[in-house]
Amino acid sequence: MMDDSPVTASSPPANQDAATATSRPFRRIVVALFGAIGDVILSTPLLEALRTAFPQAHLTYLVGSTAAPVLANLPLLDDLLIVPDYKGAPRWNDVQLFARIARQRFDLAFCLSRSEKLALAFWLARVPVRVGYLPMKFPRMFTYLIDGDELGEAHRTEYFLAAAVKLGIPKSKPVRLHYQVMPAERDAARAMLKGAGADPERESLIAIHPGTSTVQIDKRRWAVENFVAVASHIARRGSRVILLGGPDELDAAGAFRNSLPGQFVDMTGRLGLRQLAAVLEQCTALVHNDSSPLHLAGAVGTPVLAIFGYQNQKLWGPLGRHDRVVRRDLACSPCLPEFPCPYSFECIRKLNAATVIEALDAMLDRLECHRVRA
Repeated sequence: MMDDSPVTASSPPANQDAATATSRPFRRIVVALFGAIGDVILSTPLLEALRTAFPQAHLTYLVGSTAAPVLANLPLLDDLLIVPDYKGAPRWNDVQLFARIARQRFDLAFCLSRSEKLALAFWLARVPVRVGYLPMKFPRMFTYLIDGDELGEAHRTEYFLAAAVKLGIPKSKPVRLHYQVMPAERDAARAMLKGAGADPERESLIAIHPGTSTVQIDKRRWAVENFVAVASHIARRGSRVILLGGPDELDAAGAFRNSLPGQFVDMTGRLGLRQLAAVLEQCTALVHNDSSPLHLAGAVGTPVLAIFGYQNQKLWGPLGRHDRVVRRDLACSPCLPEFPCPYSFECIRKLNAATVIEALDAMLDRLECHRVRA
């Protein structure tokens, strides 16, 4: 009979349990995350750790449809199980999901979401080893548990890697984000840029993405006019500005057209997720708020200048050795998004363009020196 008693992070060290878990010949492993695009990208170091520890295992990622494209063609994975993201889906969809999971006959499951649905699905499927995170409404549905609160200010990659560490699986070092740009996508991105007047093979392309997610916009979106000032400085440096953004951010393009006529390439609203990654790969650097393109750029190897407001960079900051974070530290920062701000979001509103430009110059100069030495 299977033991369903959980082992929590607050329990005494369970070295014997961990050794037993890692010594099992796991053949079918699933990682599940119903999360935002950025979270899914930040979970890819866990996939590397699992692939290294269990090279012969069949590794599946169960993911929502919005974030699924970032995992397509990833060599670390053998399969994707894609679940529709939309809310209000009929209960029949849940029944189908439970049946799909049961048919896979997984023997190790990592549930990175605090999802009651996934907890129930893995439990009903009788997956022998099930790893989840507290707080969880039904913790006894897991055989191993990680207390997320005890991880403190660990970076999100470390938060996800804690699931592997719990089973005694070593982390790969350095921690790297993973994404696979396909050759056809790379060729299409280069052709698109050249067709718009930008040549990644002959000039430095600096991407600017003034948008962010719709969550807590006031606290995390730097003013468009500030991005325009940074773009003007980039143009004076002799680099080409590539303006990025989603279909709901077309208003930003107007501000750039008025201030930088003919000095930038406007790709706002023109790129899908896969195309965006391929274009970012062609750029020298990205200047962006704290949002998923920041992590997408990191995954394709493009240095990032990240602009942070209320957010905690220790949790969500970029990981590359050339990356930089610019923020205006206040006594109250970082804060939690659910707290009302009594200071009118000064942390992001009063971060001036000159500060960001100074940081960008230092980053670009360092990149240039690195290229010369290489």
